[in-house]
Amino acid sequence: MLTDTTTSLSSARLSVLKVNVNDEASLSNQELETLEDKIKQKIKDRGRIDQLFVTKAVGKNKNIPVPRAKLNIITTISTLKVLSLRKCNLTSLPKNIVDLKKLKYLSLSHNKFRQWSSLASISQLINLETLILDNNELVVPPEFQIFTLSKLRVLNLSNNRLKYLPTEITTLKELKDLYIDGNLLEHIPKQLLCLEESLKRISLARNPFTDKEARICEKGNVKRIMKYLKHQKAQASSKDIIIKKKVGSTEINIK
Repeated sequence: MLTDTTTSLSSARLSVLKVNVNDEASLSNQELETLEDKIKQKIKDRGRIDQLFVTKAVGKNKNIPVPRAKLNIITTISTLKVLSLRKCNLTSLPKNIVDLKKLKYLSLSHNKFRQWSSLASISQLINLETLILDNNELVVPPEFQIFTLSKLRVLNLSNNRLKYLPTEITTLKELKDLYIDGNLLEHIPKQLLCLEESLKRISLARNPFTDKEARICEKGNVKRIMKYLKHQKAQASSKDIIIKKKVGSTEINIK
């Protein structure tokens, strides 16, 4: 399971800021201003911020979101390469998040995102290499314009309510790790075959597959999953050929 670590990015002289927004911060403007103050102070001290981690503390007001307006300052940090807004109860992204042109890692884990339309601006973050959307409430999507994220290497959609994957996932030719466990997929997605050359890790557990498909996926063996999908594809092709022959034969007999 992925965490909010960024071991792939060099840690040498990184300017990292971690802010834990207290429960009261969701209700008090004075308390929330500390996020802006800490950002300004960090930039004053280090000249920039490379990585920013914001988490809302758990407490009696745990279901109250961090106000979006108070997060908008984040999008002014042009040097930001890593951004984590974890457990903030968000349903929409900070305004102007597309201005974070250098962003390589984005985690929106454990929020309240339900509609793919609320995440549409992510498609403009073309330098993203890691996108973490696990533990939200994402349902059957319209076509999410994910094809623009050509550098994406890690995609985590675990623990949502997805019944199928966006078809555009087949365009992510650099994708190495894909996590879609804990969703509502009834079959192993056929689209995965298009990613056979790049994928190194797939997590498909805890979906309502048949017993056979569940066994195939239980250890996340990429080769085994691809072999099964190829077999399914070959069987489907054979059936199509048989049906066409029968239809052709019937047409000849009718004539």
